[in-house]
Order: sequence, then C-alpha cells, then structure tokens
Amino acid sequence: MQNTENGQSINYTDVLVALLPSCFSAFFLFGIRGAGVLAVCAAVSLLSGFLLGRIPGSCITPAESAVSGLLTGFLLPARVSMILAAACAVAAVGIAVLSRSVFGREPVHPVALTRLVAGVLFPALNLGSYPATTGIADSAVFLEGIGELTSADLMAYLTGYRAGMIGEGCIIALIAGGLYLIRGTVRADVPVLTVLSCFALSFVFGGGFAVFSVLSGCLVFAAVFLGSYETLLPETRAGKLVFALCAGLTAALIRGIFRYEGILIALIAAQILIPLFNRIRK
Repeated sequence: MQNTENGQSINYTDVLVALLPSCFSAFFLFGIRGAGVLAVCAAVSLLSGFLLGRIPGSCITPAESAVSGLLTGFLLPARVSMILAAACAVAAVGIAVLSRSVFGREPVHPVALTRLVAGVLFPALNLGSYPATTGIADSAVFLEGIGELTSADLMAYLTGYRAGMIGEGCIIALIAGGLYLIRGTVRADVPVLTVLSCFALSFVFGGGFAVFSVLSGCLVFAAVFLGSYETLLPETRAGKLVFALCAGLTAALIRGIFRYEGILIALIAAQILIPLFNRIRK
C-alpha cells in the first residue's frame, strides 16, 4: 500500500476512520478475542513499519502501517493463533517494503497476497469463526444452504451473525465505511462494478447463489478496502472499469465452479494485469 504513484495518493487517516464501523462490529460480534486479534495485528504492523521503513526507498507512515495491520486482522478468523496473526501482519508490511525497494511500487496489494498465501499454507485460516454472541442465524455457514436463503439468513449476512472472518461479516459496517471513503479516498465505480459483475455472473449458478455471493465471504470487504485505491488501479477510466469487471467475474467463476472464496485471487490477478489494462485508452 503505497502513499503515492502516478500522482495519486491515499489518505490513510480516512481509511482508518472508514474501518471504525467494522472495528466496532468486530468487537460486538467476536468480543475480546476479535478485538485482540486486531490489536495485535495493528501493533505488530506499526512496529514492523517503524523498523523496516528505515530501508531506503521504502518509507511507510504509521497510519499506513496501522491500516495494513487492521486489514490483515479483518481477514483472519477470531480463533487464529496470536502468533500466526502477528506473522501475517509482519509479512504484509514486509511485502510492501520489499516491493517498494525492488520495484518502486507494489504490483499487488500486500495484504491480499499475504492472506492468500497464508490460507494456502494454513488451510484452517479459511474456516470462519462464529460470533461470540448468539444471534439471528447461526446455521448460516459459508457455502451451505445457498439454495434457500431465508429472511433470517439475509439479516444474518447483513449484520454479521454468521460464520466468517473478523471484518467481513457485517455488510452494514462495510457499506458505511465505503460511503465515507468515496468522499475522495477511493472511487465508487470500481468497487460497485466489482460487486455487481460478481452478482450478475453468479446468477448462472442460481439466484440464491448470486445473493449469497455478494453478502457472504469477503467480496464487499475486498472490493472496498483492497481493490479500489487509485494507486492499485489502471490509469484510464476505461481500464479501471475493465479491471473491476475482470475482478468481479473471475471471483464469481472461482466461487461458482470451485466453491472457494475467489475475490483475493481475482483482485491479485487483475492487479498483475494493470499494465495491460493501461493500454485501454478512453
């Protein structure tokens, strides 16, 4: 997560403010354990940023380090080992610093890459935790019961009373943060098109599956907080829209065919292809 590139910049203080609703929902849903994971990731990221930021060409601000830590923590289950959570936080900052030193920028989002690799190395990280508070639809488990979504299930997805990662559950909190960010920190069209394209293609696998694809997993979280910064998007407006379409459609295909959360893979693939998307001029 870089500060500037191609004349673009990120206000990480705004991102921190936008993450506050999800921080509150994480504490409410997962209690001290969820808050502890976020605190550990943020603290370790701040320390890592301070130490690694001394490497020439790799300046990383405290606000940026804190955002990296929170994003990392939000993508982990509440029951994760604190040592593993800290390792993921260090890795995300380390990838950002190393990328800047070698390439002068991050080719992909460091947190997305860290979480994807961690999920491959430690498959248990892909199993979401249930909220500490009992609630509306405890049976609403990831990729189960997608054929018959009840009103209780829909409310569970919107409010976070279901199995999932710490930060992906409460869609209402994510939307609130996204609305704050579109004041100027991120573009609204890219995350919206990413979600809508995923929703549209998911109808191939059934209407209930399409709704499920949008409201479950980390699609909304990733679209808003990992795939919408100007510094990790194509330069042209047409390129940005193609980027969003590719990310959303790829995520839908991965989830529909392989029954696997595909948005992180889709975003990383789209970010790797940004030089190609930059050729789309309009």
